[in-house]
Amino acid sequence: MHHDEVDIFEEFISNTLFDDINIDSKKGSMFAKKVLDYIIKNTTLEINVEFKISPFFNESFNVDNYLEYFLDFSQSRLFYSSFNSDFIYAVKRKYPKLETGLLFESSFNSMKINWNLVDNLHPHWTVINKNLVEKTHKKGKKIVTYPVDSIRIFNKLKEMGVDAVITNDPASLI
Repeated sequence: MHHDEVDIFEEFISNTLFDDINIDSKKGSMFAKKVLDYIIKNTTLEINVEFKISPFFNESFNVDNYLEYFLDFSQSRLFYSSFNSDFIYAVKRKYPKLETGLLFESSFNSMKINWNLVDNLHPHWTVINKNLVEKTHKKGKKIVTYPVDSIRIFNKLKEMGVDAVITNDPASLI
């Protein structure tokens, strides 16, 4: 998977796919839906839809408002993640067949996870250890880590049994 921090993909879309659309019309859900439609139809990529809903502010949310245009697509190549466990749990309760992942960056108490309401853990690569991988796999879940931009780190994570990585630089992993 590719994690695009520098908007290379957005630039590709702007310059290659939709030259006829002006910049202002590229904002918002209709453009996002058009991009997602293109990716689904023309690639074999799996897509991680990350929702940036901070648990810090105790925001209330309606999962339907966040998922409305994603649900029109086949879900076989889409999965949903967030740092906000309450949001992920709400998605899983409402849409149990959607694949979800819980993001985290630092030390983490896996005992507090509602394992029935999450499919994957998405830890930052620096917090992964063999124990976390084994515990997650025993629960029948996957580890998808981010951002892995070094072949050395990639190989070490692969040895530990990590299921997938998200990268900012796919060429660095070849």
